[in-house]
Amino acid sequence: MKHFIALALVCLISKQDSYAQTIKLNARITDVDTMLVIVRGLNWTDTLMTSNGIVSYEKRIDHHELIHIIFVKNNQSMNAMREGNERKMKSKSDGVFRQIFSDDNPVVFTSNFSGIANLVLKTSEGSNQYQYNQFRKRFEPLVKIARTIIDSSSGKSNTESGSVYNMLYKRVLEIEEEVAAQFVKDYANTIAGAYVLYRYCRIEDARKLNALYQLFNDDLKKSGYLMNIREKVLSLQALIPGKPAPDFIVKSMEGYNLSLDSLKGKYIVLDFWGSWCEPCIRGFPEMKTYQSKYKEKCTFLGIACKDDYETWKKALNKYNLG
Repeated sequence: MKHFIALALVCLISKQDSYAQTIKLNARITDVDTMLVIVRGLNWTDTLMTSNGIVSYEKRIDHHELIHIIFVKNNQSMNAMREGNERKMKSKSDGVFRQIFSDDNPVVFTSNFSGIANLVLKTSEGSNQYQYNQFRKRFEPLVKIARTIIDSSSGKSNTESGSVYNMLYKRVLEIEEEVAAQFVKDYANTIAGAYVLYRYCRIEDARKLNALYQLFNDDLKKSGYLMNIREKVLSLQALIPGKPAPDFIVKSMEGYNLSLDSLKGKYIVLDFWGSWCEPCIRGFPEMKTYQSKYKEKCTFLGIACKDDYETWKKALNKYNLG
């Protein structure tokens, strides 16, 4: 009987862990001794140090991800990256950025430091990276066309040709969305398909987005990518024009909790911004002008996104935000 219980326990543990994956990274950088390596996933970051240019790294995760790997040399540049201040790096050439989909096989870098950027990594047909490469072959030509349109339209926004450029740009964006959605349909039930749905499908229609989400199996729906999509679907279903906005609570700059419901009966402008968002910051002067002009009729509420408390407070003082 004891043997039976032990066997049942092993089977239970194996079943619970059956979907766990392992990220493996091996690197041998031949012309660098001390080196900082930063490995980032969707909601996690690991920092590694090596004194001989050799890295061997493993991490257990629930689902494979597109991982971002940053190699950094030079003490000043390494300290800057540790502080999260890339601008203080001694030289841009001190850091090399790569991204690759993790898979069952190890990610292997063998190169000198300058060669990391252009190193061709081995990918087998059917691997996560191979599938993602198929998407990039479809999508990147459209990105190049969009950039060309933006560059060509510079300074022509109020002209007849400017309106043509705007029309062309809008059409390219529509095609991008169609290409991304078709890839998701072709690669449903793969992590690459889940990532493309999360990262590239700019769908604001709850019904269309949910239809793509439902193509995936229950396990992949537990991945970070599709959990984000599920939250977006729920948000889109709640944010229907003509219906009351859902209530939320935020911390005010004075330190008290402010709910949207407490502002009932007023016209409200919600301005979502972040200290890291240059376009947001450029819009502050105009936003202040409108706030001053319509303050008797309208409440302006700025909501900082993806900022920690101290960074947020510094930004309030720096840009004199009310």
